[in-house]
Amino acid sequence: MRLSDIEKVLGELTENLEAKRKETEEINNLLTADNKRLVHSKDARSTLGGELAILTDMERRCEGLTTAVKSILQNRSVENSKLDYVEGIMADIIAADFEYANAIEAGLESKTDALVVNSTRRLLADKETIEKLDGRVSFICLDKIGPFVDKKDLSIFDCVKGRLAEFVKYESKYAPLMWNLLGKTIIVDSIDAAVELSGELGQEYKFVTLKGEFLSADGSIKLGPLRSTSGLISRKSRLRQLQQTIANITGEIETLEKQIEKNEQANEHLAKLCKGLRTAVYEANTEKMQISWKLREFEQNIKRLREEENLAAGEIDLLETEIAGSVQKEYDSKQRLQELETVNSQRTSRIEELEGRYTEQKGLLQKESSRLTDLKV
Repeated sequence: MRLSDIEKVLGELTENLEAKRKETEEINNLLTADNKRLVHSKDARSTLGGELAILTDMERRCEGLTTAVKSILQNRSVENSKLDYVEGIMADIIAADFEYANAIEAGLESKTDALVVNSTRRLLADKETIEKLDGRVSFICLDKIGPFVDKKDLSIFDCVKGRLAEFVKYESKYAPLMWNLLGKTIIVDSIDAAVELSGELGQEYKFVTLKGEFLSADGSIKLGPLRSTSGLISRKSRLRQLQQTIANITGEIETLEKQIEKNEQANEHLAKLCKGLRTAVYEANTEKMQISWKLREFEQNIKRLREEENLAAGEIDLLETEIAGSVQKEYDSKQRLQELETVNSQRTSRIEELEGRYTEQKGLLQKESSRLTDLKV
């Protein structure tokens, strides 16, 4: 693998590792935030759960009700059909958002613990129950409720939020009762607005604020905290609100726990990926170092070889010069040799000629010597 390829792979690995580190950091931040929210939610649920337990216990003990009302409610059961004409107390058959609970309690005044019955005849015929009452009990008879009629348009008044009956939840069979009791009780912004509006609308209307301030049809004004018996609707509304809030918080806790578990798994997965990437980066760096070392070694060898090449080239040039000189000398020597050979050849020919003449002269000398000898004799 070429160094450029390794550097490219190393760059991609480093970039990927950095991206995973950032992703891990983001997940850690989410985990920190989610864990804080989880602790806060659990604390809130615990606090609200304590309040819910107190209110639930108050409901179980029917706190705020008289002994007489408690007795009738306790005796009313499926087995005891004698009291099946009793629907329950007013606070049991209606529901309201906690925001409007004080206004509804004030509008109902002392009727929140009143027993709602569906038959006046059966109530009056139940002498045994009536005789056992150890205190005053208010009864509201559904069969004596007439239709509600009011054509007054209240939407033209800016200070009016609506008729109190519009902010109460109930079964449809209780609609006539609710509208007769609360249809002409108007929720307004303030008690001052109630006083001003009462002069315009007349004495048939009652007015109430969200804080529970109340202006009756006869002009009397009720201010300050409500009586304990009037807190039944607020308590029930608060119970429902707490149950819903706790359910929402529990859902949020479950969601957070799942999210935390998911993020922890993702974090664990990222940790493994980062570990693998770090290993890959280390191996790539190691390979890069090895190749770089080999490249340096090759470069040094190339440099050395080039230096040797230059030296060799110099030597070659010197040798070429020497060879050229030698060749020239050889050429010159050959020329000289040829000249010498020519001279030698000429000399050899002269020698041969002289030898021939010598031989000839020698022969003549011998002849002459012989003749001389002969002459001497």
